[in-house]
Amino acid sequence: KEKVMPSVWIEPRKNKNGKSWLVRWEIYSKGLRITGSESCGPSKRHADKRKEEISDDLYAGKLQIKPKVRLVTVPEFAAEYLGNAQKTKAKNTYENFDRPAVQHFAAWFGRKPLGMVDPETLSKWRDTLLAEFKPNTVRMWLRTLSSAFGYAVEKRYLSENPFKSVRQSTLYPKADDVARYLTHGEIQRLIPALPLN
Repeated sequence: KEKVMPSVWIEPRKNKNGKSWLVRWEIYSKGLRITGSESCGPSKRHADKRKEEISDDLYAGKLQIKPKVRLVTVPEFAAEYLGNAQKTKAKNTYENFDRPAVQHFAAWFGRKPLGMVDPETLSKWRDTLLAEFKPNTVRMWLRTLSSAFGYAVEKRYLSENPFKSVRQSTLYPKADDVARYLTHGEIQRLIPALPLN
């Protein structure tokens, strides 16, 4: 009986967007050499994890490895996410949070793969927003983007939400206390609802 010993390794790759990692493998089966590779983006931790998963699959006899994530650029993802959000979210939520936050991030990050977004990217985007918007807006937009990346994980565009790797206390700016005044219509509705005492 032929003994099949797969070989799996990772290689760094440089491209115009910086360094990324590639998992490569080869296995001999019935006299044939089968090779494969999978791009894992800039995260070495993700590449190491995929290397282990692919190695396990090859030892289990799986010769065809399906990628864990599908390559999609940030603008492509933004268009898909916003199309879904427009159908599934309240109009005000979509107009005030989802659309402006995701469109701003897509324009700022450019046509790079979604898998290149890391905690450092989130901090840089936060700093860009703070130069333009109030802290409360920045907090809401960061939460909105985190929710969008949760959708990306569900759709297998990301293996993990990059917000999971950052502490909220360091990423989110401190909220400002905002004065809130009742409108005339709110007062008219509240007074009849108040108890007599």
